[in-house]
Amino acid sequence: MNIEIKDRALTIQGETQAPEIGSGQYLLDELSYTKFARTLEIDADLDGSKAEASVENGLLTLRIPKAESAKPRVVKVLAR
Repeated sequence: MNIEIKDRALTIQGETQAPEIGSGQYLLDELSYTKFARTLEIDADLDGSKAEASVENGLLTLRIPKAESAKPRVVKVLAR
């Protein structure tokens, strides 16, 4: 699997493959094994250098923080 983060776009690419089964024979295989790609547009700039990904029980979990430029800033105004 390949995950690419660029500005506000998140692209996930991968390929499903048939599991390796010993010496058994199939009468019918209804699953399709193919390449896939999905691109999602996120509404904030992302910091790809701090991204984390994991797969557990077939579930992909991504943690991608917002870029510093996308985080709100607080500016204090000093009264004179």
